[in-house]
Amino acid sequence: MTACTENTLIQTMVDEDKRGRVMSFFGMAFQGAAPFGSLLAGWLAGIVGVRAVVTGSGALVLVGGWCSPRNSRDCGDTHDPCTPGSVSCRRPRPG
Repeated sequence: MTACTENTLIQTMVDEDKRGRVMSFFGMAFQGAAPFGSLLAGWLAGIVGVRAVVTGSGALVLVGGWCSPRNSRDCGDTHDPCTPGSVSCRRPRPG
């Protein structure tokens, strides 16, 4: 669910001429981080146990899922990439 939200936000907020570059970097970072997370989880499981690592990972997923929709609703307030005439701006212009 979070990946879909992030993917949609990135594709709608980035200018068309830079979208391919940004999405390739996003895909590399998103898929390339999984092996490192698995290494970290395996190392932690050896120290604190599998049950604690799975519980902690589940808690992190819940926190991430709770935070993602909150941040996506605030996009227009603090970091608005939409400028008048921008192709990536999906909101109607006032006026």
